[in-house]
Amino acid sequence: MEQIADQRRTIARWLIFVGIGLAVVLAAGGVAAVFARPWLHARALRMLHSRFEGQVEIGDFHITFLPLPRVTGSKIVIRHHGRTDVPPLIEISEFSATASLAGLFERPVHLHLVHLKGLTIHFPPKEQRGKTINSKTKDVPILIDELVSDNAELDMLPGNPDKPIHQFLIHQLVMHHIGRGRPAPFEAYLKNAAPPGEIHVQGDFGPWHPEDPRTTPVSADYTFSDADLSVFKGISGILSSTGKFGGPLENLQVEGQTTTPDFAVTSGGHPMMLKTEFSATVDGTNGDTLLHPVVARLGGSTLICNGSVFRPPTGKGKEVLLEVTAQNARIQDMLLLAVPTPKSPMTGVVNLKTKFDLPAASQIGRAS
Repeated sequence: MEQIADQRRTIARWLIFVGIGLAVVLAAGGVAAVFARPWLHARALRMLHSRFEGQVEIGDFHITFLPLPRVTGSKIVIRHHGRTDVPPLIEISEFSATASLAGLFERPVHLHLVHLKGLTIHFPPKEQRGKTINSKTKDVPILIDELVSDNAELDMLPGNPDKPIHQFLIHQLVMHHIGRGRPAPFEAYLKNAAPPGEIHVQGDFGPWHPEDPRTTPVSADYTFSDADLSVFKGISGILSSTGKFGGPLENLQVEGQTTTPDFAVTSGGHPMMLKTEFSATVDGTNGDTLLHPVVARLGGSTLICNGSVFRPPTGKGKEVLLEVTAQNARIQDMLLLAVPTPKSPMTGVVNLKTKFDLPAASQIGRAS
């Protein structure tokens, strides 16, 4: 019995020592967090300021060291060049970041995982970019192994405040190996505004151009599905597309293919298979598109289209203005697209050269 009692006393002493050790560790971690917080907060402000050339505000900012260093917070606001006449360049509702102890204090700062919620990026209009400022804040380089953003929003602000914002809703964005001067691999799932549809994008983004964010380069492959063309007055159909794009955000070069099995013009009402192969220049900041050219296969006819899809100075929506040529096309394909009769009043082969204007605010497109 005495031997058992000794064993119990030994175990009790060890438990006491372990408890004291854990208390010391926790207390040390708490003390370290208290002293490290203002220094790391200031370093985060400097890093964001130098990276985005803007005035930075951080609401809540917390740090814990156990079990691993972790930074959390909310309400990050970055105003590009300190401007208050336009919405902030970047807003973040909540953020968290994990790192090693050395990663928080080394140069560059090395973070393992950054998680963002409620990210909104407002790209200022071309007419309101502001001037580049020479910051005296010391640069704080950073490396991020992985960044995950849930429910982000990308807004391209128009120069005319009466015009609608060109908006992309990004359900999920994952980026890897983010570092100074390096393109970052990324994958994103987003919803396009007009025509509405789901886009999956995978490629490389950056490096970020803080002096003019619209010139930041991007290159990627994409798939675009379930795009409803009926938002454009005068036409209808569900479009899918695959392709690739590259260049600065404000001047993207795009190549791809589309398939619309039920394409129709409102005046005719006859759904037809429409397939296209296209090369285009897209202003990613407002969606205006210059086509050069589009090879369209409508029914049994092939048409070559050059022109543009753009937002007119007045009115809502997009206007489609095309020059269309065809050799040995079937006249019945053209007529069924435009007239409501059950059968084409004419059949045969036709060569054509015409212009097609689908006004943004009209119910019916007009050809001439």
